[in-house]
Amino acid sequence: MAKRAKTTMVAGLYRLGSILFANTNRAKSITKANSKLDRLKERLSQLRSIVISTVLIIVICVIVHMIWREVNKNYIIFDSIEVPEELVTQGYTGTVVARYLIDEINRIKYVAEDSVKYTLNPRLDIVTIGVYNDIPDLNFEVSETKISFSSIINFFRIYFNKERLNVSGNILIKDKNVEIICRYKSETFQAKVSVDSVRIGINLVALELFKKLKPITIANYYYAKNNFAEGKRFLLDNLPYLETGDRSEAYLILGLIENSKLPRDTTKSRVYFNKAIQENSQNAAAYNNLGLLMRENKQYILAESCFKNAINANPKSASAYVNFGLLRLSKLNHKDSLMAEEYFNSAIAQNPNYSSYAYINLGLLKKYQGDSDTAEKLFQTAIDVAPRQVDGYINLGLLKRDEGRLVEAEELYTQAIKLEPKNYFTHNILGILKRDQGIIAEADSFFRVALKLEPKRPAYAYNNMGHIRRDMMQNVTVDSMYHLSNRANPKAPNSAAYLGIMAEGRGNQSLAKYWYNKAIKVDSSGVNAYVYKGFLELDRHNYISAEQELKKSIKLNPNFVDALICLSLLEIAKGKVDRANLLHRRAINISPTNSAFAYNSIGNLRRDQKRFPEAEKMYRITIQINNKYISAFNNLARIKELQNKLEEAIIFYNKALAINPKDLEARAGLKRIIRR
Repeated sequence: MAKRAKTTMVAGLYRLGSILFANTNRAKSITKANSKLDRLKERLSQLRSIVISTVLIIVICVIVHMIWREVNKNYIIFDSIEVPEELVTQGYTGTVVARYLIDEINRIKYVAEDSVKYTLNPRLDIVTIGVYNDIPDLNFEVSETKISFSSIINFFRIYFNKERLNVSGNILIKDKNVEIICRYKSETFQAKVSVDSVRIGINLVALELFKKLKPITIANYYYAKNNFAEGKRFLLDNLPYLETGDRSEAYLILGLIENSKLPRDTTKSRVYFNKAIQENSQNAAAYNNLGLLMRENKQYILAESCFKNAINANPKSASAYVNFGLLRLSKLNHKDSLMAEEYFNSAIAQNPNYSSYAYINLGLLKKYQGDSDTAEKLFQTAIDVAPRQVDGYINLGLLKRDEGRLVEAEELYTQAIKLEPKNYFTHNILGILKRDQGIIAEADSFFRVALKLEPKRPAYAYNNMGHIRRDMMQNVTVDSMYHLSNRANPKAPNSAAYLGIMAEGRGNQSLAKYWYNKAIKVDSSGVNAYVYKGFLELDRHNYISAEQELKKSIKLNPNFVDALICLSLLEIAKGKVDRANLLHRRAINISPTNSAFAYNSIGNLRRDQKRFPEAEKMYRITIQINNKYISAFNNLARIKELQNKLEEAIIFYNKALAINPKDLEARAGLKRIIRR
């Protein structure tokens, strides 16, 4: 009993202790919670003070800013912003005009019209629109123009396609949305856009200024920027609404677009030029461009008629005089050459600003006549008249290269590349110059750059890359280069002629004749193919046939060096040495550089045919003409190496390295000999 009472008492004490302990912990928790609540209230109080202070600062800043604006008001009315007339008359639209306006707005800082405010955003380089309450309607009129800066075509298309009469309307800006309402006669057109998504501030500012621009001006802008697809779509959409004179100009631009885009569509281009003439029989530019197409298609009588009509329609059309002169020059006879010269001089008299082209063509005429001194002066005059046009530099460089003045030629080509870094033709001819100097690696790099610049017109570069590989006896690669060129442009005769040379070098005369005939079939005026076919007949000892083919080439171009040299070799084969020497000297007088290249090429052909003594003779003649022609020294070394005359080969490789210590072919040749 006593034991039970004791146990009960212990249990009670234990429960009492637990209760007391729990109450103590609860009290501590409450105290801790109260402490956190006090700290939170303190922080909220501090935050409230910060917010109130910030709001007060913002309010004060706004008030100060408003006061500052009132004090420094410098508003401008839209009509007082003037764009220079030349920006409009020269066909500049959109971005150019907008950038000018932005500069004006930046100068003023704020622009206002009633309660519509515009501010400059320098980071975006646009004018953005700010929306305020109680904005009134802004009335405007639109004629002969398109307003949208962000998209000239799409945004205001709705009324631009109507007849070019005044269109009335207004712009409502409500709840950050812009509602454009345009009315024309009894029709009403509407469009809604978000201010946040469309940057139209610049359009509202430039509205009156863009009225001066006509659809043809905008189309010319697209054409000048090579945006052919957009320009074509724009013109076709607006043709029904253009006046007669503008329709003729529109068809002219459409023809130019079809003729300029890749791939060209000369059939459509011809149709558009004819439509331009139907709309306006005095459209000289349409006649002129149609004449160029006719000349390209060898329809010379029609071309002549077109150029005459162009001159009759506009007696001051310098380009028509130049093109007529070029047509006469292509006939390559004395009478037509004199007439060509007369037309070139007429072009200079009619338009001095266009005269650089006339001077260039006069220079080409004099070069063809063998008057190199006068030609040089005319090319230099072309450069002086238009120092930023590359054609003068290129043609003067070609003349100097033909005369063996390679350093001067390189300077002119380099200047042309500085003026037009993306001119693929200049890179090609600079590559040819490097090949002439025996700097093969640099030559190849220039040809590769030309391929990248004009991947859709690779034939010329592939041919040149084939030439340097042929000099290095990489015949498999040579064939592939010429085949690539032929596939890229099957209508170009040169690659077919070069494939004929390669077949002839391998002794496959039937295949060589096939390629030569194909080259002639593609272009009956192709002087190269007749030369190579004549050379093939010479190899077969068919002297009469050889002479006939070579004379065909000389008839087409009396100063064609390759033909003269082959004809001199024919005279040697017939035993007429004096006649051969006359032809040889004539070729060198016309162009020592081209003569050296021709003899070196004949040497390569003889080398491929394993006719080493004849090859050596050709290479030695090459060196007599140009004692720094590295390829000839390397080729001499190579045939000595092939004949196992290693000591002589080493001498010629070292002579090549004396001219250019970095010459890769000579170095490779010496390494081959050392390894033996």
